[in-house]
Amino acid sequence: MNTKRNVALIGALLFTLTTAGCGSDTQTEAERLYQENLDYVVSDLEFDKMDYSTPDWLTLITIPEKPVLDKWDQLYSQPQIMFHYGEDSTIYIMNMNGTDVRLLLHRDELGKLPAPTGFTQRSNTGRYLLLDYYGMAGTRCAVFDLKNREIVSDVKACHGAEFSQDDRYFYYINTGSKFYPHRVDLETKVTTDVLPDEVEVDGEVFYPQGDTGSFTIDETQDRFIWALSRDIARKQPDLPRTVVFRLSDMKLLGRQEYLPENCEGGNTHHMDKRYFVCGRDYATYRMSDPMTLVENAPYDEMIQRGKWYMDSDGRDIYRYKQPGESGMFDKVKYIYKIKPKGSQDFSEYDNPGRFSAYLPPNLANDFDNMDLRVFFPAIPTQAQYQESYQRQLKERKETNNGK
Repeated sequence: MNTKRNVALIGALLFTLTTAGCGSDTQTEAERLYQENLDYVVSDLEFDKMDYSTPDWLTLITIPEKPVLDKWDQLYSQPQIMFHYGEDSTIYIMNMNGTDVRLLLHRDELGKLPAPTGFTQRSNTGRYLLLDYYGMAGTRCAVFDLKNREIVSDVKACHGAEFSQDDRYFYYINTGSKFYPHRVDLETKVTTDVLPDEVEVDGEVFYPQGDTGSFTIDETQDRFIWALSRDIARKQPDLPRTVVFRLSDMKLLGRQEYLPENCEGGNTHHMDKRYFVCGRDYATYRMSDPMTLVENAPYDEMIQRGKWYMDSDGRDIYRYKQPGESGMFDKVKYIYKIKPKGSQDFSEYDNPGRFSAYLPPNLANDFDNMDLRVFFPAIPTQAQYQESYQRQLKERKETNNGK
């Protein structure tokens, strides 16, 4: 990241003009901020001779003094981003473009201190929030009911956490002696073991407590996929690594190769739950065809394939130019910063906590066809770039007496 450029980018909010129903003053200010950011990109490349192909565009996050509490079943117009911020590690939610920041959960209501570096996940209907918090002996994992405003599950760890599509159940693997799949009924708050103490497959007995590697759920095919430990996979390289059950009644279907080899250590889902990801190369697969590689995603979160991605730890969103766009850059990196009340200098701006993306259910059905570009400024064209360059060149010559 270019320090000089970022210091100069004070106040450069770069998100789509949320000017529907707004006056021309707001639009003029947005245009000014857009031009200001473009000028610094041009200055970097033309006058400071910096070498980069992906420009950084700053988006300022403004947290209201008294933010509105987000409704768990709210209808959203764009994907959402959750993040922690402040001494109380308050969890906020905002539009993907950094606008409309709302309160999701405060420490006082949770009764515990959320872990800002932990993973935050919304359930499929949006009702439940999975989060890490600081306990007496390290971090723990909780599921918070955003409708009834209460904790419904509190365990030491939540490896491989998944919610059922209807949000009735929550599946996870605990740690230590409980490192095997569990299921929480979120209505009754009762936790049960998913698998029996012994699983016999083709005459061989496996023990979930000790033989578990990971698990995943495929509700469309009514399958529970139990991945055996890496130790078993190494000892039996010619046999399938996964044992498959019918999810609805947990009937054993047999030992089958259901997932790719690089998913041996577990998998996570992208924001769009139709896709899951395995390995350090972010190998992405579609749940409907789990053995076929879709792509090695460039970042950990695929928002829209080939179009939008997110670096959760870096708190950046990447936009790729699409066919028909006239912008001169093939890729733009949106950088998010929080502007504390009263701050006037970039050095006083803060980083939000780790980003977690959430695809609201009201957007999920036709998400592939949703054009997210309307929420962000257009990628600068060559003509806009040249106008900025010529204007700045003229200003520099005048300042230097024509030189």
